[in-house]
Amino acid sequence: MLIVINRIWPEPGSEQRLEEAFSRSPGMKDVPGCLGFEFWRREATGPAGHPGAGAADAAGGAGGRSEYLVVTRWESREAFEAWRRSAHFQHAHRDTGASAGARSELAVYEVLRRV
Repeated sequence: MLIVINRIWPEPGSEQRLEEAFSRSPGMKDVPGCLGFEFWRREATGPAGHPGAGAADAAGGAGGRSEYLVVTRWESREAFEAWRRSAHFQHAHRDTGASAGARSELAVYEVLRRV
């Protein structure tokens, strides 16, 4: 199993546009090999004393920006790569206006153990 996480730091003030773009998306439920899709939003600032407060800055993120994660689970690397070459991928990424000016970072993880 493969976990793919796309971290996105939108331009301040464009968060709503990004959220709306993901809410309009038909999702990944019909994509072969995709086991799940989640869209997460991290609060821009955590509670005082919370270990996560300011972590985006420390990890090289875009300081002061909200952070979003697009988390997908895949049967295999082959399934993920096939989706990236597909018309579905092209269609899903055709309108990038919602993420204009955003910083992003893609991370791919192989699941070694699952309970």
